[in-house]
Amino acid sequence: MIFILVFTLSLLIYSKPGVYSFTLPPGEHVIECYGAQGGKSFYNGKDTNGKPGGKGAFVNGTLIITGETKKFYAHVGGEGGYGKTGPNFGGENGGGEGGKDTGSPFDGDDAPGGGGGASDIRHRDDFLYN
Repeated sequence: MIFILVFTLSLLIYSKPGVYSFTLPPGEHVIECYGAQGGKSFYNGKDTNGKPGGKGAFVNGTLIITGETKKFYAHVGGEGGYGKTGPNFGGENGGGEGGKDTGSPFDGDDAPGGGGGASDIRHRDDFLYN
């Protein structure tokens, strides 16, 4: 859900789901990406004690740029959806859809939240494998 880029003179933070373009000059750049949180689940028609879904992954690393300034794209994942009966949507950028309540007569509305979306950095905006 959060993408943080720290480099010599600047700090970029993107916290809303979406795609953001930016350029990096030659040098060393520290990059941190946080995946989005999953949606909360419901049990017997009530949210699970206000407990949110699981936290997204955290990754970081150092990117070394040589030569010319380069353009990159930050894809920031969105939080998974939630609701009593589901299926609940997955968050932006690849979050998995949550299950659907089967309507058993023995219990109330029980549905898991959708998965949170990924946050990543890409060389090309429209190409996942880069």
